[in-house]
Amino acid sequence: MRVVEPVVALLHEPGSDPLLLSENGRAAAVLMSAEEYGRLRARSLEEFQQLCEKAGAEAQANGLTGEILQEILAEAKAERTR
Repeated sequence: MRVVEPVVALLHEPGSDPLLLSENGRAAAVLMSAEEYGRLRARSLEEFQQLCEKAGAEAQANGLTGEILQEILAEAKAERTR
């Protein structure tokens, strides 16, 4: 991998936004600092965990138990193998 020093320096300037790279006038990639990437990943994982917890709570409130879920999954697997 080739690191271009001036571009990397741009990413660390205070208040700098990620850089959008284009190819033939179309967005092709986004270049951002490793710190910003880490923040985005952590945020995405946190939001996914919250979604899972919410879905689980709703399922439980609607009467879904682990046993019922296993039955549903077994039926779906059997349906797939037919």
